[in-house]
Amino acid sequence: PGTNVYQIRPSEMYFHTVGDMPAAFAARKTMRLVFRQDVMARIPAGLYDVRFEIRRDGNLFSLSGQTNGVYEYQFNALRVFDKSSDAYDVINVTDTQVSVGDLYDSKTQAKLDDFVDYVSRTTDPTVRKAAFITFNGDLHNGGSPGTLRQRGVAMTYNDEAKVITNALKRLTFPIFLVPGNHDG
Repeated sequence: PGTNVYQIRPSEMYFHTVGDMPAAFAARKTMRLVFRQDVMARIPAGLYDVRFEIRRDGNLFSLSGQTNGVYEYQFNALRVFDKSSDAYDVINVTDTQVSVGDLYDSKTQAKLDDFVDYVSRTTDPTVRKAAFITFNGDLHNGGSPGTLRQRGVAMTYNDEAKVITNALKRLTFPIFLVPGNHDG
C-alpha cells in the first residue's frame, strides 16, 4: 500500500505448447500466463508497467556469476479496464515505414515522432479515452538504399528498430504491434 506497486500471481501458467496456439508459436519454447478476473479485482483501472521476474524458492533467481536477479520490464504493457464499460475506442496506425539514414527520414521518422508527441500530449477527449493503440504492420521500411547484402539490410533493420522503439516507449497507451511485409 502506498507504493503504487501491485504484485499479482497468474491464475494459470502454460509452458511450451498450448492447444490453441498457431503452429509457428507451438514450436517455440513459450509461456502463457492467465490472470483471471478475481485476481485482477483489487488492481485499480489504469495503465501499468510490468516487471516479469524469475523466482526460485521465493527468491529472485540469478544466473551463475550474476549479481542481479533475472527480470524484465515491459513499459505500458498492461491496461486494467474499468468494469463499468465494455466498449472502448482504439487508435489504429498502419504503414509508418520508418526509414533511417536516407532521404525519407523527415517523412517517416519525424512523422512518427510527431504522432507520438501529439497522442501523448493532446487533451482531445477522443484521443485520451482510447484504450490502446494498434500498429498494423510495416512499422519499418526495411529497405537499405546502399546495399542488398544481408548484413547491410540487417543493420538497417537494427537502426530502424532503435528509432521506432525510442519513439513508441514515449506513448502513454498500451501498444499492440502486428508485423507487416516490411517488418523483417
